[in-house]
Amino acid sequence: MLYSNTAPGEEVDRVRLYPAAAGGGRPVFAVAVRFDWPARRVYPTRSDPLALDPTWTTAAEGHADGSVTVKGAIPAALYLIDSTVPSRGNFPGHGVASPWPVLDHQGLK
Repeated sequence: MLYSNTAPGEEVDRVRLYPAAAGGGRPVFAVAVRFDWPARRVYPTRSDPLALDPTWTTAAEGHADGSVTVKGAIPAALYLIDSTVPSRGNFPGHGVASPWPVLDHQGLK
């Protein structure tokens, strides 16, 4: 599972995917794909032959921060619409937003 700020159906040349839900104020979408580093390709992690071509894959470039840039749009069938993730807080030491509230010694921030 990777995450994107690009909404399903958006016409784009490239989509950036992240290993954690980091929105920066924008909605975050869960995407059912995995990145194959040696092949430099993104593959679906689920299949629905009625909604998605089972042979779909696309070229992608991995980055040192763990994010991936996909060439072309991702089929809407791979977006997990019901699991749009709100981004709040930060994962300590990682500088990326967390989908969960931040806890401190007094409770929720």
